[in-house]
Amino acid sequence: MNKTDRFLIIGHRGAAAYAHENTIASLEEAISRHADMVEFDVRGTADGILVLHHDRTIKTEIGRRPVSKLSFNQLQEAARLNGFAVAKFADIVKRFGPTIPVNIEIKVRGFAPEIVSILEKYRPAYPPVISSFFPWVLGRVKTLNGTLATGLIVGREQAHRFGFLGRPMLKLLAQNIGISSLHLQDSIIDSRKVKSAHDLGMRLFAWTVDDEQRMRALIGLGVDGIITNRPDLLYGVCVQMSSEKTPLIRKARDEEGKFVYAGSRGEST
Repeated sequence: MNKTDRFLIIGHRGAAAYAHENTIASLEEAISRHADMVEFDVRGTADGILVLHHDRTIKTEIGRRPVSKLSFNQLQEAARLNGFAVAKFADIVKRFGPTIPVNIEIKVRGFAPEIVSILEKYRPAYPPVISSFFPWVLGRVKTLNGTLATGLIVGREQAHRFGFLGRPMLKLLAQNIGISSLHLQDSIIDSRKVKSAHDLGMRLFAWTVDDEQRMRALIGLGVDGIITNRPDLLYGVCVQMSSEKTPLIRKARDEEGKFVYAGSRGEST
């Protein structure tokens, strides 16, 4: 087995089953619960600060407001009222970059240059993955820095509407945009899609899976990793399903315990 063909336990928004999503506390929970990588969402505030936040809006004292219309200080106050602390993307890269690989989901277009700039400034110890539902955003990332791994997120609706998962489209995405992984809603994954991705040199990750039986089924199909709110549950499944012939646990680390993740199958690190 190639050393980069490594099954990854990916914490969804950190470990969202155990702490408020997209927070320092949630990312720390993911690490403590055996995640090999942490995934989180990035948006921008009205004053140009990149922050970790999933939803387009947030509850404030005067109703729900778009994150993009609030200054960072206003967003901080809204987050406090909602019982959590908002994190700056730059601070997260500085804090967790030396510790664990990160999967950065860009929620809106327009912030690729800032994200790439921060990654180039702080240089995470492990290769990050930039993911998005928007292929053109990923193309922009590759234009800015061709060494960054990119992953296309596809849900059931996008798959049916745009035909992203047909082999001609996958080949186009892999060759022309340089996408190195597919992040698919678990309900649309089958053995054919796994094979198509692997044949084109792309890795395939499933989201978002918190059911033990579904985890087992997806591992059986040959996915390269699972994004989950419960990384400890997935870890337990991997322990039970591992064997000397098909090891799953800590394949993302080398003999010294360091991550050796690469963004696509067959790449060296």
